[in-house]
Parts: sequence; structure tokens; C-alpha cells
Amino acid sequence: MKYLLSLVIATLLVITSCRKHNDDDIPGGTDDGCIERIFIKTKDHAISSADAAIVDSLFSKAKKDYSNLRYYQYKHDTIQDEYAPYAKHDRKMVWTEQHNRGLTCFNTDWLYVFVDDTYNPAGSFDNIDVSFMVSSMDTIPISSLPRVRKLFRHDLEKYFPSDSSSNRIDYSDTCFRAEFGFYKDIINKHKDLKFYKAWRVFKKNSVNDRPVGYYDDATGKQISFWLF
Repeated sequence: MKYLLSLVIATLLVITSCRKHNDDDIPGGTDDGCIERIFIKTKDHAISSADAAIVDSLFSKAKKDYSNLRYYQYKHDTIQDEYAPYAKHDRKMVWTEQHNRGLTCFNTDWLYVFVDDTYNPAGSFDNIDVSFMVSSMDTIPISSLPRVRKLFRHDLEKYFPSDSSSNRIDYSDTCFRAEFGFYKDIINKHKDLKFYKAWRVFKKNSVNDRPVGYYDDATGKQISFWLF
């Protein structure tokens, strides 16, 4: 029993030192200010429950798998043919993001269009299904939350150093939110893809999660940063 307890303690120490080592490998240090990790589930749709039920029904009718899709925008309107007899049609559009093993696949939006409640591939924008591309990647982050906070705070101080009165902004008391997931990046003119385990970080009380930064979990490198 004593030997087993010593083994457990030693294992924990190794894990702790490895995590500390990973943070130290990324330049810039850490920031122990306020940051919380958020988890956005596949069924945490940004549209109303009534609209989500309509979209579920549309996907079921079209025999499309929607189990890993989160709906973040829905629009319902009427369109008219450009030729006689100029018939009008019901159109429903839903914007979705892909999820994999409980994590958001950033930058993998799909637009689905349904005309008269029938899936319309011509009007839809189907991005590539990334599930098989991220299936070999684990779901355990390397960077700690203090490390992620440091990265985003550095960029805020870079892009938003002062307020409208030219007073320097102090972000030390600003609380951030961070979501861990996968990020799809187009890396060259041939549109080759690279996938990262990544963090999405933004200010807790920001409007529409802007500004927002995306960071490579392994290196801390900024993948992208959106001001507005």
C-alpha cells in the first residue's frame, strides 16, 4: 500500500512537471488573471428551440446526419422564380458549425438551404466534412488557461493599447473566456488544409465575441485574430 501511494504521488509529479514544461516551452510566460474555460455543446444551438425543431425535421427529411452540427443562425423567407409563371417558393437557410467528440471545429461552417422543405444543394455551401481529419487528434489541451490568457492579453495590448481618450487600457482585471477545439487553416494557394488543436479566446462581456483570438495549443502561435 505504501509503495502504491508513492507510485501515485510520483506519477502526479511527472504529469505536473510535463504540463509546466509545456507552458515554459511557449515564449511569453503566463498570466494568473481571470479566465474561464467554456464548453459549447453540439445541441447548444444559438437559434430558438422552435426553429431548431424545424431544422431537425428538415435534416431528417433529407436523410442527412446532423448529430454533430450546431445551428448558429436560421433564416426563413420566400423567393420567386426568374421565369414564367414566376412561382414563389418557401426557403429556409441554416448556418451550422461542426463538432467532434464534444469540441467545436472552428472555421468549418456549413450553410444548408432548403426550398419548399427540400434540400437544395445548388444553393447550399457545404464545407468539407472534417470529422475524419481530426479523428486522429486527441482532445487534451497542452497549454494552461493562464498561458492562454497571456497570449490573448498580449494581442489586446498590441491591437487595442488605448481607449478613445488615448489613455492606456489596463487589461489586468479584464476577465476572458476560452474555448478549446480544432481549427481548420488553409495554408497555401493550393488550398491544402492544416488542423490545429486550438483555443478561441475573447473578453467575457464582449459583443458577438469580438475581438477574438485563435491560438495553436501546442506552440501558442496566433493562428488568427479578428477585431470586429
